[in-house]
Amino acid sequence: LAPEEDLLKGFANPGVITVGVLFVVAAGMYSTGAITLIADRLIGLPKTLREAQMKIFPPVAVGSAFLNNTPLVAMMIPVIRDITRMAQLAGTYLFIPLSFSSILGGAMTLIGTSTNLIIAGLVLNQGFGELNIFAPTPVGLPTAIIGLAFLMIFGKRLLPAPKESGSADIPRRIYKAEFVVKANAPMIGKTAQEAGMMKASGYELIKHESSTINLPIESPEIAERPRRSFWGIVQAFLRKPEKKPSGDVHKIEKVIQAGDILTFAATSEALSNLWITIGLDSAVTPRKMKSREFTHQLVEVVVAPGHPAVGRLVSQLPWRKDPPYLAKIVAISRDGVPPEGPLSDIEIHSHDVAILEVEDNFFYETRNESEFLLTRRLKGYAIQRTERATIATIITVTMVLLQPSD
Repeated sequence: LAPEEDLLKGFANPGVITVGVLFVVAAGMYSTGAITLIADRLIGLPKTLREAQMKIFPPVAVGSAFLNNTPLVAMMIPVIRDITRMAQLAGTYLFIPLSFSSILGGAMTLIGTSTNLIIAGLVLNQGFGELNIFAPTPVGLPTAIIGLAFLMIFGKRLLPAPKESGSADIPRRIYKAEFVVKANAPMIGKTAQEAGMMKASGYELIKHESSTINLPIESPEIAERPRRSFWGIVQAFLRKPEKKPSGDVHKIEKVIQAGDILTFAATSEALSNLWITIGLDSAVTPRKMKSREFTHQLVEVVVAPGHPAVGRLVSQLPWRKDPPYLAKIVAISRDGVPPEGPLSDIEIHSHDVAILEVEDNFFYETRNESEFLLTRRLKGYAIQRTERATIATIITVTMVLLQPSD
């Protein structure tokens, strides 16, 4: 057996420590929404698989050159998942090439992959001195270019086609949910189609309440006017001209603005993804909740016959002067289908199924199950702290710039 000193020496290797630190950086970039906002700017919503490959693989390779590929892939997986869901693209053609793109890009610099970092640590321990951060670039850069071209040309032919899900015929409970668009939301200035909210996997936009002017679909150059940012101008310039619709020219499509109410019919999983979408907030809000949004959780509940809310409207929240817990009604389903009418005008019935946004004390206050027949926590979803996205990005960029160059 190896001596204990040799076994523990690996934990002191600078490469191993750097990889561990990069995981923390990656977690911060995702939890603050920084990576999501950057991806929205760089990638947007591709319409075809080839467009998605062109917009995803090269930026991932470049990013992986300065951020370890393992945490970078971990950050990009939910981004790719959202893109494939909203754009109706096959994820099998993107997830595996995503990993290879990060590996190819990571090989371009010293800090891009854990392998290079560990080798650099071994070289340093042997007394040969520190390696330059760009020491692998002369070989890694042309290799990455050739590898990315191969992925985009032959990837679809070599990878398996997506398998048909056997759950398509299984009935799913569908909820009605209403979200309000926050100020400075990323989807402001876009139509629902451009934002990927018209009809995606698991949910469908069924109503868009807006006070803005309706814009004709056949005039895409007019629809771009509300977007005055530099990035919006560049996107408008690069976008291919769309053909005029051959059908009803009077059909209109609204541009999303702050304060708009978007009503969706969605499954519980898709609803959870909408809940964590940056720029959306539950439209039905009681008094201000005490804790911060990023600590809130989603629960699926079945209303018991004795609940004080039975027979009251959703708009009458809260139903007690001093409620033991505060909650937002995110969505309601009745007999497996969305109830009719605006969410705030729906009367609560016993055995309605609702998805609530709650604080931690909800689980203690409802432990006796006197108000809900069944409670199920929807795990794996958390609102991102976008107010700290700028700080997280600055920290990441500073970390890269402070890397020793010689």
